[in-house]
Amino acid sequence: MSDHLDDLPIILSVEDEYRLQECYQLMLKGRVRVLSAYTVKQGREMFRAYPKIKLIVMDGHVPAHEGATTIDLVREIRASGFTGTIIASSSNVHFQGALIREGCDDTCTIKCEVPEIVLRVLGLSVD
Repeated sequence: MSDHLDDLPIILSVEDEYRLQECYQLMLKGRVRVLSAYTVKQGREMFRAYPKIKLIVMDGHVPAHEGATTIDLVREIRASGFTGTIIASSSNVHFQGALIREGCDDTCTIKCEVPEIVLRVLGLSVD
C-alpha cells in the first residue's frame, strides 16, 4: 500500500530559520512533501538522496559552517543537471542577484509568500 506522501510533489527548502520551515510545512501539508534542510550540508545530502525533487527554495544566506554557501549549492545543483525550478528566497538584493546568476529561476523577498509561489509554480491551486 502506497503512503499518501509518496504521491505528493517533493520540494527541498534550504532555510536556517526553524519558524519558516515550520510555516512551509504547515501551509503545504497534504499538497507538497517538504524536505527541510537547515544547513548547506543537509541541503546537499537531501538533494542527492531524493532524485524526484521538483522544486527548491534556497535561502540567500545559510551559515556556511562547512565552507560552502547556498550560492555554491545552487551551482552544484545546476551542474548535476537539475532542471527544476529554484527559487531564491532572500530580502537581500546582493544574495538574490548572486543566486540568480548561479541558476535560480525566480526570487521571493517576502518569505511568508513562499508556499503560494511553490503551489503556483507546481501548477497546484492556491486556496
